[in-house]
Amino acid sequence: MAFVTGIPPAATQIAFASSTRGLAFSCAAEQACPGKGAVYRTSDGGLTWRKILSSGEPRVLAVDSAPNVVAWLTSGRSTRSARHLHVQIGRAATTIVTVKPQIATVAFRAARDAWGVTDTGRFLTTSDGGRTWASVPANPCASLEATAARLVNATIGLVVCTGRPETGFQAKTVYRTKDGGRHWTRMARATAQDGSTLSGGSVRQLFRSPDGRLWLTVDRAALLVSSDLGRHWASRADLGSGETTPRSLSFPGAKTGFLTRRCGGGRASDVVRSRDRGTTWQELPRAAGPCKL
Repeated sequence: MAFVTGIPPAATQIAFASSTRGLAFSCAAEQACPGKGAVYRTSDGGLTWRKILSSGEPRVLAVDSAPNVVAWLTSGRSTRSARHLHVQIGRAATTIVTVKPQIATVAFRAARDAWGVTDTGRFLTTSDGGRTWASVPANPCASLEATAARLVNATIGLVVCTGRPETGFQAKTVYRTKDGGRHWTRMARATAQDGSTLSGGSVRQLFRSPDGRLWLTVDRAALLVSSDLGRHWASRADLGSGETTPRSLSFPGAKTGFLTRRCGGGRASDVVRSRDRGTTWQELPRAAGPCKL
């Protein structure tokens, strides 16, 4: 099958295991995809891509990566469809596990260690690559929903809690644990009424770059970045917002980062790359030319 120059037009999610090897996914949960989902592979840092799988499972719910690990969740269109966690370690064959909890997003630290959030906002943890899941010792979100999580190491992690949409109260709160989820410290809180940069649309995912900064993707809003473990957040509107909001990030190495976003609000996408821990970003070539933000 021929290579595609630049990211495939319909691919909006990426996960890189190294500075050169990565996967791109089409047909995310929020996309009205007419056919099957597809998976693409790059071995040259995102310059060219090859389709490697056209899946019978039409939806890719979420993707995640850690150094040398990529993982993604798939599901059928029915809300009762089984969910499958795919984990690829290095160049080994992908391991596929049927996940019994309705996990909606995952955050990996290493090949076997991950946190997950369910459709109903439950916060879970696994230490066997997703085969079994258990509730965290103490869930800081209480009546709120855990909407994004990120492991830093075996004991330190963060979670973003968000008000349930039906309440009309879109509070967002960031909590950190230093003892594996037994105790939590509130790092920041904001509501849609106070004008804080932590306000905005629905939270998608929480990422961490190698220099320790946190990156939060939010629906139809600019990428948010924190340099103090979630206490304060700054907007990176230069990387896109609204219809061109960043969709997915991946930090596979000490300095390398990748980000994908939609171009002009359509189905077309592009990828930008950082070689300095996310300080500056450069567009990778696209067959259709530069992305118009």
